[in-house]
Amino acid sequence: MKHELCKVADIPAEGSLLVPFFGRELHVYRSGNRIRAAANVCLHFGGPLECRDGRLVCPWHNAAFDMATGDRVDGPAPKGSRLMFLSTRVEDDGLYYVWGSAGHDLVDVDQPSALPLCATRSDFAFGKNRAVQTHRYRPFPKAGLVHGDFPTQQDTGPQGR
Repeated sequence: MKHELCKVADIPAEGSLLVPFFGRELHVYRSGNRIRAAANVCLHFGGPLECRDGRLVCPWHNAAFDMATGDRVDGPAPKGSRLMFLSTRVEDDGLYYVWGSAGHDLVDVDQPSALPLCATRSDFAFGKNRAVQTHRYRPFPKAGLVHGDFPTQQDTGPQGR
């Protein structure tokens, strides 16, 4: 299954494009020959992120994340935390969020059809207004999520450990 996020031509060469995503926002940007789609939420306290000098930075407390890897590089977000990237695929002139298939969460603009599809989540998931650390990796389908819903505290609570 898939959901169009934006047109590839709308993604800037530098910086990011904020796109709506099922009631939330994503930063969509280019990282080398790849296109990334990261959730617009800080893993420290759930604030929004701003694109600054190759990093996504939270204006609330200055937590910073590397745009290429999603890794926390500075600030109060937990050490070892990583942004949540969505599984994407380029088809025709659009960038699509894809789920329900095996694959990869990076899109190589030069060879988009060479990459398989997947729906994965990073080590962090979203609560109502803040990030919630998960304790176990689970793909979206096994977590019972549909249509791009983000995991909630209920999805990542003690029963999921």
